[in-house]
Amino acid sequence: MYTAKHIQFSEKHAEALPAYYRLQQTIMDKLVNGEWQAGKQLPSERQFAQTTGFSVGTVRKALENMVHQGYLVRIQGKGTYVTKSIIDKNAVKYYRLPRHSGKDYRLRRNLSEQDVSLSVELLSMEEVPRQAEMDRRFAVPEDIPSFLRIERLFSGEQGEERCPVALSTSYIPLPFGEPLKRAMSGELEDFSLYLLIEKYCRLPVLNSRELLEIEMIAERESEIMDLPVSAPVISSFMVSTSYDDTIVEFRKSLIRTEPFGLIRLHNFRE
Repeated sequence: MYTAKHIQFSEKHAEALPAYYRLQQTIMDKLVNGEWQAGKQLPSERQFAQTTGFSVGTVRKALENMVHQGYLVRIQGKGTYVTKSIIDKNAVKYYRLPRHSGKDYRLRRNLSEQDVSLSVELLSMEEVPRQAEMDRRFAVPEDIPSFLRIERLFSGEQGEERCPVALSTSYIPLPFGEPLKRAMSGELEDFSLYLLIEKYCRLPVLNSRELLEIEMIAERESEIMDLPVSAPVISSFMVSTSYDDTIVEFRKSLIRTEPFGLIRLHNFRE
């Protein structure tokens, strides 16, 4: 049971930001720092309002946003809890899509039973120079000479084993990303990279632009993802930005198509 106490807000969250966003970021700080562990019950909306000075409406909006993003979960009649996993939570989820008639997939109204729980393995983190491949795919500004390259493998349950779902390679511009080198490997496997960018680099990720293509997987990546060479995969090229369109990440992801499906969720009321 949650015991109400005063909540200290992070100094970096300026008063100019919307109140609900400041509250969201303060909660995220507690998740990343490990102060609020998976399974922890959060205070009620009224308790939050009393201990933070925000209105109940502001608290409700912040919590609803974080539930939608996957960081929190509401249990009817019990309260709001930190989810079991705080890896990259965003508008993209992976689902196991059962076959029905022939080769057709059916998109159900309620996808919760098909939701794939992902685990993350950090494959490498190293500083790399600017590469021609990135210039071909991204409009990389001339004043970015090098990057912190972070490669992670996302896997989902397939029977009693885990099956690779996505291979994600992030390029964090340097020197902006220099503080991220202090992140422990466990953090990079347990938390959203965007949360860690905010924790260490002091800028929130606010927007992203993404290009999706189909490509044939190369030999190295095929071995990591346990696929035949030249098997078709979805390739995602994403650029994420913060205030004033400051670039905080370039990312390429390779996503397998079976036995999982990628579904993009949209909430048009946020």
